[in-house]
Amino acid sequence: MRRAWIVAVAVVLATAWVACDDDEDGNAGFPPNCPLGVCAAGPDHAPDPMLPGPYPVGVRTVVLVDPAHRNADGSPRTLKTEIWYPTTDDQRGKPKYAYDPKEDATEAARRKIGTIELGKGYVDAVKDAPVRRGERFPLVLFSHGAFGIRFQSIFVTVPLASHGYVVVSPDHQGNTLYDILVTGYDQSRVFQSVLDRPIDLLFLLDEMGRWDADPANEFHQTIEADNVGVVGHSLGGYACFGVAWHMQPDGNMGPDPRVKALVPHAPAGYLMGALGVYAPDWHLPTTIMGGKLDRTLPYEASFEQPYNDLGRPKYFLGIARGGHYTFSDMCLMDLKRIASQMDFEDAEAALEDGCGEENWDYREAQKPIILYTVATLNTYLRHSPGTAKYLTAEAGSRFGSEITFLAAP
Repeated sequence: MRRAWIVAVAVVLATAWVACDDDEDGNAGFPPNCPLGVCAAGPDHAPDPMLPGPYPVGVRTVVLVDPAHRNADGSPRTLKTEIWYPTTDDQRGKPKYAYDPKEDATEAARRKIGTIELGKGYVDAVKDAPVRRGERFPLVLFSHGAFGIRFQSIFVTVPLASHGYVVVSPDHQGNTLYDILVTGYDQSRVFQSVLDRPIDLLFLLDEMGRWDADPANEFHQTIEADNVGVVGHSLGGYACFGVAWHMQPDGNMGPDPRVKALVPHAPAGYLMGALGVYAPDWHLPTTIMGGKLDRTLPYEASFEQPYNDLGRPKYFLGIARGGHYTFSDMCLMDLKRIASQMDFEDAEAALEDGCGEENWDYREAQKPIILYTVATLNTYLRHSPGTAKYLTAEAGSRFGSEITFLAAP
């Protein structure tokens, strides 16, 4: 229990991130998906997924309430949500946005943090920038890890927005960093979150559809809420499957036709059976990723076996020296300093699951994660057949023996 508490806190304390004429809306005078002449993925274009996409990125934080989904105390689910999205070209070069988890925290969590300096994380996105008009973008839902936070994986959410996606990531109420700081580790909250997470994400999917349809909303006619990818880390990786396969209006479990592809990062894949899915009948494009040195979840049961069981199309990225938090932004923090200041006992091994000396440098490991995440979504959401060349072992050959990539298209 103690180890899980420590690891969860560490994930979301990571803060040292390093991450022509315009028309009347501030967009360049090129075809809609080719700002400044550089085209996003599409039927005729297949940009390199590892390079930044052609769109500048905006970011905003909203609080959304789901009145139909209640917490144990009867209150409606309240989801603090981050949205990254393509913005207008006149936003290029503006100051980057700085995440300050101390400022973002609840009052109770700030008291717990006290005088410890967590720093700020800068991302290549502009706070509250205008929404880009003139085209609609596929929707990507992101689900953080157990006791994580909505901006724990900005290394991939911001690049996705630059490639032409609206990316929506909630804090899963009751299972966030701030919850664990205030009340400590509670396994019952993890079990409850297994149930809550798919419902949270499905609510946001519906809400984005309402935003797209509402002429008064700034996101009007900019979100393809029927063309959806789901990405998640750890317990959020399990949530990917829960969004794609859930209770339908007729009362039966079944697929959600809006969901077109999944990319679970180090997922709790062994939970997939709890959904009642017969894996060989699963034919939704899915790219599972995992690290062979993961000490939080078992590699074979969580990542490898679920991949083997799934029907096609499916893909698998294994990182030889990857750990659990290689697939998040945790490794950007000074783990030993945080452990010392927060007075965690015997914390070092848990904190470094993916960030230790035995692991591949996180800055290098994130490159193939970005490559195959963006390539999956560009292929299946942006309908770019040419991008299939990046969903191959050959595309990752530059990483040598550090990765294994399997493809069964």
